[in-house]
Amino acid sequence: MLGKRQAEITEPTLTNVYEMEEILRSAREPLALAQEMAKKDGVRDEIANDSNYSPEARLLEHLDFFGRFRSQKCAFAAIFGRRAAEQLDGLWRRRLEINVAIDAPLLHKDRTGANSEHRAFLQQQRSIALRITKG
Repeated sequence: MLGKRQAEITEPTLTNVYEMEEILRSAREPLALAQEMAKKDGVRDEIANDSNYSPEARLLEHLDFFGRFRSQKCAFAAIFGRRAAEQLDGLWRRRLEINVAIDAPLLHKDRTGANSEHRAFLQQQRSIALRITKG
């Protein structure tokens, strides 16, 4: 009986992992299309029109999936144990890390005269949000 339940949980969980990876990858594309920088309900225009917001806007299109992902993680933990489910937490932390990285340039973009350390921090956050790598 347990083996059957493990198999029933494993396939949708693995599918969710691959889907989460794809959502995170596609949300972090550096190119922001013009239609992505348009008015959005509940978002101030100066934020919605900023290309730095595009990754978050892309992620917000998947709120239902994120809810299912967290729920599936709980089901997985119930069958395989919390320790086994920690891998799924890593993907969730990555999603939150991207969210924080998106917020940094939006919240600090008007800061004039920023020192080089602050500029480096913002560039690092932008790199996290948009999959920009050096070299």
